Amino acid sequence: MSRRWTRRRFLGTAGAASLGVASARAIAPKSNRTTAPAALSESQRGTLSAAMDEIVPAGDGMPGAVEAGVARYLEDLSARDADVRGDLMRAAAALARAARPTRFPALPPEKRVALLAALESREPAVFGAFRDLVYEGYYVNAEVWRRLGFEFYGPERAGPGVAVFDETALAGVKARGTLYRRLS
Repeated sequence: MSRRWTRRRFLGTAGAASLGVASARAIAPKSNRTTAPAALSESQRGTLSAAMDEIVPAGDGMPGAVEAGVARYLEDLSARDADVRGDLMRAAAALARAARPTRFPALPPEKRVALLAALESREPAVFGAFRDLVYEGYYVNAEVWRRLGFEFYGPERAGPGVAVFDETALAGVKARGTLYRRLS
């Protein structure tokens, strides 16, 4: 977090990462999934929500993470997936420890960003898992897609498709003749 990210640079980097995370979660073995109630306390929710909005702040006509429903998305996901719940709890605990004696959400934004940067340095796996979950939650939101100008064409809706191939585009290649030797 030591470098300055523009929204454009962030979107370009995060879009690819979150698509990979979402795909990996979709094909994860079912044995890792559980049906358990959400295990996050109000304090943990507050800490994580404040951190989410520092990772994906509102601006340039785009909603912040919490406004985009990331907290609710991750709460629902954590109720079904013990790995996600563990990742969120580890991130909340690390941020709460770093903020002591003050609660993380009560800190000014600059201090929260500094603590997130420190977490990224000290515990990159904890920070990385949390960051990726925040990106996933943000970029699966249809309203975020709409504001970015992205239109999803899934199996239930035909997309713009591929233009009909123009055979005349091959005329120059065909005119060159064979450029290789046939082996029998």
